[in-house]
Amino acid sequence: MPSNARPEVEAGLAAAERRGLRLALLGRSVALGAALAWLLPLSQYPEGLPGIGIVTGLLLLGLLHLWLLRIGRERPWHRYLLAAIDFAVLGWLAATQPLLAGQPVPQILLFRTYGVVYLFVFVALAALSLSPRYVLWVTLLAIATLWAVFLVTVAQIETPLTWSDMPPERTAAQYMALVLHPDFIGRGNRIEESLALALCGGLLAVAVRRARQLVRQRAVAEEQRRRALEVFGNYVPPAIARRLMEAPEALAPHNRMASILILDIAGFTALAERRPPETLLPLLNAFFERCGQAVGAAGGVMLSYVGDGFLAAFNVAEDTPGHASAAMAAGLALCAGAAEPVEGERLRIRVGIASGPVAAGSVGGSQRRSYTVYGDTVNLAQRLEALCKETGATLLVSEASWREAGEPADWQRVGPLAARGREATVVAYRPPA
Repeated sequence: MPSNARPEVEAGLAAAERRGLRLALLGRSVALGAALAWLLPLSQYPEGLPGIGIVTGLLLLGLLHLWLLRIGRERPWHRYLLAAIDFAVLGWLAATQPLLAGQPVPQILLFRTYGVVYLFVFVALAALSLSPRYVLWVTLLAIATLWAVFLVTVAQIETPLTWSDMPPERTAAQYMALVLHPDFIGRGNRIEESLALALCGGLLAVAVRRARQLVRQRAVAEEQRRRALEVFGNYVPPAIARRLMEAPEALAPHNRMASILILDIAGFTALAERRPPETLLPLLNAFFERCGQAVGAAGGVMLSYVGDGFLAAFNVAEDTPGHASAAMAAGLALCAGAAEPVEGERLRIRVGIASGPVAAGSVGGSQRRSYTVYGDTVNLAQRLEALCKETGATLLVSEASWREAGEPADWQRVGPLAARGREATVVAYRPPA
């Protein structure tokens, strides 16, 4: 695991724990609020005041815990203490409150009328905290409460009956008489219930632990992917790097409509003659960094650098609606940016833009491959960049780009022009002066 991934992952898990605990506390508060609303109109006064006070106190404790969570002052021992208080009160109520007010109903019947199903709800709610230790703690409290209530209740019976009191050759009448007898305690049933609680809590704790491990593994994998993309993106366009890592088959050669922008620095040879060699690369890096920002802001991708120029594409590696307009906007931004000095030099640039069908994809041998574009559209963009020198323009776009961009009226028509290597003349457009 990367050295700085663990703190980020653990912080994320801690935040998830807090969110889950908040959800569990909200459920607890709603349940207690409903219980209080049910008790208020039904309780006899003043006999019912202690019960109402206990429920109110538990509700206030939960709300206090929620407030501590909200302000970031909650500590793990708070949740453990609150759970212990909840079970202590629950156990006290189960052991001391009569099942039927004013009537001598044996307290042991509590286990036959209500059972332990509600204890499983507490264990399930604990799983929302995403803390295996907390799940196990609540499970332990549930089992301890079950046995505490059971032992206190059994202590009130003078002659408790168990399964051992069943005759070996029992009849149906004897079986029913024993099971339905008010002094029958069913110790074996409590053992089964405890085992069921332990199994449920243990499985939930394992499930929560596995979930945390999966979250960690995914977070680490995502961090490694991000780092690889960051490093890889320093050598290939980030958009291409993402496609390579997510769906390598998407970079297979294919045809599509796109806009190509080619830029060259005018007079770079003379510039290289009068500057020390060690200063040229920093100058080009600073210049290309500025150009990359302009191209990226318009939705394009810098595909390749050749000497003192580069090729950028729009609607190739990533979908770029209105790619011709985007390329022209990038061209204008590049021209405006050229007015700002780079490393003390004011560079002059030439930009050619053409739109049309291109073949795009990953090409190369087994040792090294690169993503690039081919086709007459690329050749035309190169010719338009070269024609900037003859026409005195800084930016020329093809007629197809101009039409694709909605035929902006303020752009000036240039040509027809004779382009090197092309039999037919070309018509170009330049931005308004």
